[in-house]
Amino acid sequence: MHTKGSHNRVYGTIVLSSKGRVLIVQGRETGKWSFPKGHKNKNAEPALDCALRETWEETGLTLGKDYLEILQLAAGKYFVYKVEEELKLETHDSKEIMDMRWTELNNLENLNNNCDVRSYIMRGHMLRHKGELALSKKMELQEVMANLIEKFEAVALEKNGNCSDCDSNSAYNLRLKITSFQTVAAVRQ
Repeated sequence: MHTKGSHNRVYGTIVLSSKGRVLIVQGRETGKWSFPKGHKNKNAEPALDCALRETWEETGLTLGKDYLEILQLAAGKYFVYKVEEELKLETHDSKEIMDMRWTELNNLENLNNNCDVRSYIMRGHMLRHKGELALSKKMELQEVMANLIEKFEAVALEKNGNCSDCDSNSAYNLRLKITSFQTVAAVRQ
């Protein structure tokens, strides 16, 4: 049951995965793709609670209260989340939702979308999130590479007693490559 005056406002979530994908649902009535969203059940229901309830009903995902940001799009307000793992989806509302999926942000423009997804794309949010996810991946890669070099140097020191004794200064050359990669990544930011 929707409260009077609340029928024009929807609340939902934009769930981004660390793989650079976004969660979308396909409405049964329109066939259009959208972010999980819906209307308040009662006037006192907080916007975030509504968004979280609708996300669970439409996709089976349970999200916490710690979101990244709030976006006001064409017809609704959306709470943006980033998840590390793309969990299995299962709708609890098959009357309204006929399909759901994780899709590449690049693919979002090629779908039959509702006004809020189109607004998300047109206002540049999609490109910004895509860039933030790419930067996050670069930072994770840099951290992994730094950990690998530390381990490599430790093994080299253990085996040879001195990194300069390593075959062809392997650790030193690897350190130069890591530093070069980090410099290029910083310049691209």
